[in-house]
Amino acid sequence: MLLSMMTLPFLGTVLLVDAIAQHLQTLGETSEELLRGDRLPTLPFPEPHPSQP
Repeated sequence: MLLSMMTLPFLGTVLLVDAIAQHLQTLGETSEELLRGDRLPTLPFPEPHPSQP
């Protein structure tokens, strides 16, 4: 009887953890797409003065 009472909460926890893991992976992929280098602006690089090596 105790085993059958624990099955549903255990399966619910497994499904919840799986759903959270999928959402975190999606969030990571989305943030990676936002921070890709080809979408960032090009920053001006200062030219060195001729007197400085």
